[in-house]
Amino acid sequence: MILSETDKSNLLQFARKALEESAQNPDLRSGTGWTRAYYPSLPSQAQNPVAVFVTLFQREKLKGCVGTILPEHPLLEAVAKMTLQSAFCDPRFPPLSSSDLSDTRIEISILSPLRKISSVDEILPFQHGVHIRKGWNQGVFLPQVWQTLPTLETFMTELCRAKAGLPSSAWRDPETEIQVFTVESVQESEHAQS
Repeated sequence: MILSETDKSNLLQFARKALEESAQNPDLRSGTGWTRAYYPSLPSQAQNPVAVFVTLFQREKLKGCVGTILPEHPLLEAVAKMTLQSAFCDPRFPPLSSSDLSDTRIEISILSPLRKISSVDEILPFQHGVHIRKGWNQGVFLPQVWQTLPTLETFMTELCRAKAGLPSSAWRDPETEIQVFTVESVQESEHAQS
């Protein structure tokens, strides 16, 4: 999906409106009440289901990140749901309060379809996100994680250990399934926050 700069700006405003209104009214936190009425202009391609992650930062520290690796909802519904789950349901962090919002920055990642690879040599650092699965265990890192884990070995080791609950070397096991994807990232600058 290719979004224009106007679409990106509108999408971020939509996510922020959902975040601000839901912080004030917990009944809105399911994400189901956010319709086209809040976003009057939407590209036709955004009607198709997409996989989306929404990441929240406060003073550049992670404060929530929730998403799906498979396309489940059209763009607006996916963004609303993932924004609100990141803000209020990520078990790693306390729910955001209204007083947190002015320091909160939103980043939306729209995922391409997953593509299975046969060798880690196919992974392009800083371009690919990676989903790994073995048995019931699975985990995913967005391409943005390369900024803090810049080598293939550290990236894959931490993906196995920290995200998938697998042994650190599971990525070298031929029975482990590895898929890659790219993202279209839409993010607020610190100055764009309300």
